[in-house]
Amino acid sequence: MTAPDGTVLLADDFSDGLSQWDPPTYPQPPTDPATIDFGYSAGTQLAVPVQTLADYYRRLVSWYTAGGFTDEYGRFHRSDHHYSLPYWEVLNEMEHGLSPQFYTQIYDAIVTAIRQVSPDTQFVGLALANPGDLEYFTYFLNPANHQPGVPLDMISYHFYAVPSASDTAAQYGSDSFPQADNFIATVASIEAIRKQLAPQVRTTVDECGTILPESATQANPAPIPAAYWNFSGAMYAYVLANLALQGINVVGMSQMVGYPGQYPSVSMVDWTTGLPTARYRVLQLLLQEMKPGCGLVPLASGTEPAVFFGLGLLSAGQRKLLLVNKTDSDVLIQLAGLAGGRARIVDQASAGGPIRTQTLTGDEFDLPGYGVAVITLAE
Repeated sequence: MTAPDGTVLLADDFSDGLSQWDPPTYPQPPTDPATIDFGYSAGTQLAVPVQTLADYYRRLVSWYTAGGFTDEYGRFHRSDHHYSLPYWEVLNEMEHGLSPQFYTQIYDAIVTAIRQVSPDTQFVGLALANPGDLEYFTYFLNPANHQPGVPLDMISYHFYAVPSASDTAAQYGSDSFPQADNFIATVASIEAIRKQLAPQVRTTVDECGTILPESATQANPAPIPAAYWNFSGAMYAYVLANLALQGINVVGMSQMVGYPGQYPSVSMVDWTTGLPTARYRVLQLLLQEMKPGCGLVPLASGTEPAVFFGLGLLSAGQRKLLLVNKTDSDVLIQLAGLAGGRARIVDQASAGGPIRTQTLTGDEFDLPGYGVAVITLAE
């Protein structure tokens, strides 16, 4: 922006934390804009008033929704943008070590400021990387801790399963599905708090995926095993199904494009070609087969919970089964009524290619390692 005397000023970019947090330990940004840099979360104390932070976000949103913004010196900067912002998530993953109390104060200020220029926007709060600290929920979801009139629309938090760095592809499942079970149990605790304090608030787990620790931010990571992508897809299907049973509104697969230095093992596409990975195909399968409003029923206790997960679906009048193999070995599933059904499968044979189909001739189905299948039962 430009001051009245013509001086060019840097925008108050609070999203990167370069200068607004104390202690100011962040080094100078790289001269090459293509350089990956994760130092933006340095500092633990906000060095400006909370209202200054809120004003920045009001100007930012105004730039995109109101045709421009007026800076601190009364000068209007025109953008000609008039986009709609249905949702705005306030901050991300408690960077800078924000306490529940301080985050709530910041949330109220930012929401109040943004509503001045985008009154129809709804807001997503918390965005926790580690939702196990339930104090964030007990404090933030208590309406008494917010300023009058500040809306509580949605909350968000994240989940990534992280295999051990020494794991082989065959060990991914045994190490990581217990992490998922712990997260699913945590969600149940969060839901109990939400229903007690603010039952109208919706929930989005808007980052869900898996991370190989040895390839997270390395510029030249080791090659990612082909089976990993199917494991990652199976993990997403498992978490999505279990959270759907708890009534969670949205479970977002993270992320569209990762690449060396920027979490390549989280990618939905091959960063060298733009073609889908197996986890992308799993998402495609679930979107096509689990229509909004479908009924969900866990399979009977005869299933083997340590080996595979099954969920019954009633979608558009059709009876279906969602099956997830939690291991890298084939699993023979025997269930009455499978004969005559049609299976759509993402496995290591199909990989990132088209979802394959199979007609079942008997009451058993061989679910390949880390495979995800939806079986539509015969009428």
